Amino acid sequence: MKKKIMSFLLAIIISAMLFVPVQTFADTAENLAVESVQASTSQLVDVKITAASAIDVNTARIVVNYDSKLELVSVTNGTALPNNMSQDVSAQDNGSYIYLASSGTAQDALLNGGNVIFTMKFKTPSEAGTYSIKIDNTRTELVNAQAISTSCIAKAGAITASAPATAPCEAHAFGESVVVKAEASYLSGAYSYKTCTACGYVESTLTSPTSTEILTPLGTAIKYAGNPAGIGAHFKVDSEAIAKVEAAGYKVTIGMEFIYGTREEKYYFYGDNISPENEMNFADGVISAGIENLYTQQKGTICAFVDIVDPAVGYGRTERVYNHLNGEKNLSIRDIAELLNFNKYSEATCNYLTAVLAGETFEDKNYIG
Repeated sequence: MKKKIMSFLLAIIISAMLFVPVQTFADTAENLAVESVQASTSQLVDVKITAASAIDVNTARIVVNYDSKLELVSVTNGTALPNNMSQDVSAQDNGSYIYLASSGTAQDALLNGGNVIFTMKFKTPSEAGTYSIKIDNTRTELVNAQAISTSCIAKAGAITASAPATAPCEAHAFGESVVVKAEASYLSGAYSYKTCTACGYVESTLTSPTSTEILTPLGTAIKYAGNPAGIGAHFKVDSEAIAKVEAAGYKVTIGMEFIYGTREEKYYFYGDNISPENEMNFADGVISAGIENLYTQQKGTICAFVDIVDPAVGYGRTERVYNHLNGEKNLSIRDIAELLNFNKYSEATCNYLTAVLAGETFEDKNYIG
C-alpha cells in the first residue's frame, strides 16, 4: 500500500512541474554525472550515475540514453534517493532507461558531489569501441520539496570496450545462468546471462517483449501550403489485437508522439478522456496527427504508441512503432519533399517545395537555431 501511495504522490509532484516556476539562475555547473569506464568486450561492467555538485532533491525523474549496442542487465539504487519507483529494466525500451525515485519523505534529500544515485550494469558488445551513455537534460526533472524544478546539467559518460588482455577460453566454463526474466510478455522480454568463471566472458540470451501487433504505419505527409510548415502521419489500428491485449488483463492507451528538438507533442485516440474529435479519428481504424511550425530542415521522430499497463501494479510498458524512410526514423519536411513527384502539384506548390529543398522558406529564413 505504501508503494502505491508514494507512486500516487510522486505522480502528483511530477505533474505539478508543468505549472511551477523553474529556477533560472545563470549557473552552468554540472549537477549530475555519468561515469566513464574501461571494460573488456562481452563482459559485465558497472556505470555509476552520481551527483556532480550539491543539490536538494525531493523527487527525480532521470532519463538516461545509452548506445543500443549495450545490454542493460540491471540497475541498483543508491542511498541518495531511497524510495525507488522505477519500472523493471526488462520493461523499458532498449537504449533508454527512466529512473524514478524520491527522498521518501516530505523533506529534501541533499545530494553532495560524488553521491551515487544509482548504478547501471551493462553487458558490453563483442566489438571493441566507445559506447555513449548520456542523461537527457531536457526530459530529466529534479524537483525539491517546494515543487521548484532545477534544470539538469549532466556530464556525459561512456564505456570504452577493448579486447581482453588475455585470449578468451577456447571452451568457456560457464557458471549457472542468471535469469533476469524467464519468459517474454506484453510488458517485458526474456533475459538471462551466464559468465565464464575462467575469463569473465558473458553470454546472454535476450528476446523482445511480445508485440501487440496493434499498430501499422501507413505513411507520412507534409503541410506544404507555406507558413506554418508541418509534418504528420497515419497509422492503422487493429481492434482485434487491442481486444486480445485487454483480454490478458492489461489496460491499453493508444496515441501518437512527435519529438522535434525540444518539442514533444502527444495525441491520444484510445483510452480515458479522449476528445470527441480523436474518438472519431480512431473509429475508422486509422489515426492521424501532425505537428506544425517547424523548421523545414529539422529532423525528428514520429511514432504511434501503445501504453500497456498492468492495473495490479499501476505501471507497464510503451510499445512504439516509428515511421521510417529508408530505415531512418529521423525525418524532416525536406526529406518528404525530396520524394514527391512535382508534376502532380500546382505551380505554387512546386515553388514552395523547391524552396523547401533549398532551405529558403519563411520558416528556414526565420529559424533561430
